[in-house]
Amino acid sequence: MATRIHSNTQHTLIIKHSTFIAHLMRAMDFGEARFLITSLKAQHPMATHVTYAYRSANEERSSDAGEPAGSAGKVQLKILREKDLTEVLSVVIRYYGGTPLGLPGLTRAYGDALLGALEKATLTHLVDVLAMNVRFPIAKLDALKHRFGTQLATLTFEDDGISVIGMFHFPEGSRLEELQTLCAGQAHIISESRIIVEQ
Repeated sequence: MATRIHSNTQHTLIIKHSTFIAHLMRAMDFGEARFLITSLKAQHPMATHVTYAYRSANEERSSDAGEPAGSAGKVQLKILREKDLTEVLSVVIRYYGGTPLGLPGLTRAYGDALLGALEKATLTHLVDVLAMNVRFPIAKLDALKHRFGTQLATLTFEDDGISVIGMFHFPEGSRLEELQTLCAGQAHIISESRIIVEQ
């Protein structure tokens, strides 16, 4: 199941005087990712390398930014794939400390920097749900809140003061029969569609 990070995180790792600063950020498309990469480059004009990996449902990109091929961006992309992260950008900035790390050491350093940022991240799972807008009597609101809890995503109180429109998220499919029972047959579907939500 695909996963997103809840909020951006950062981790700094120092190995043999080289500093690796990992940024893990949400980015819904590569245009947004490109903006974030440009912004980080501007914040770190003296950095030796600004490497990255981006992953979404439809696209993957990475850059070793002058490091030996496969030692930086590809390492980050491999980790993002293994964790099944999507709509995510990993940027690891390196300030060279004067001591060569060798290819294995360099690969490990870039991977460890990203893993450190991941350890600090809160992850949310993406779930395919049936989203239903349902009109029901306001008198049934407490019973529906009690029964469905977080599946009742949003509420809109109608001007008549008698009805409420609730947006329900049902991962396991339609629950109209149960809604109708709780509402004594007075629940009416206004619209329904399948959407992806974070949980």
